[in-house]
Amino acid sequence: MTNKRFLTPWLEERIGLRCPDTCGVHNLHGMPGLLGGLTAALVANFMPMHNTAVVAHSNNQALYQPAGVGVTLMLAIVGGTIAGQAITAGTPASLTLEAQEMYEDAIWWDEVESEKPEEDLATGARL
Repeated sequence: MTNKRFLTPWLEERIGLRCPDTCGVHNLHGMPGLLGGLTAALVANFMPMHNTAVVAHSNNQALYQPAGVGVTLMLAIVGGTIAGQAITAGTPASLTLEAQEMYEDAIWWDEVESEKPEEDLATGARL
């Protein structure tokens, strides 16, 4: 909840995060993963003697955790940038829409007009 209330508006203001996170991917997956990785690094740093049975080089585990978080962030940024560029290139209309218009399906989809049958199939009566 803290992310949604404080961090998301800060990101929108500071770095110009224009796209609304309607599905909560940043707050539901991104920040908990980042905080979990950094917490694991702290725990591994303060408890190296308890990791020796699991990891042969337990002293380095505190360095492996932030390195893994960094690699994950780099892959996410590169992948997200490529996907964002591909989507933007494919739909230039998204650059001219207001925030509320992004939720209107009629802009993105061809709507089919309702068909009126000439006769009722059950009774055979002409409409």
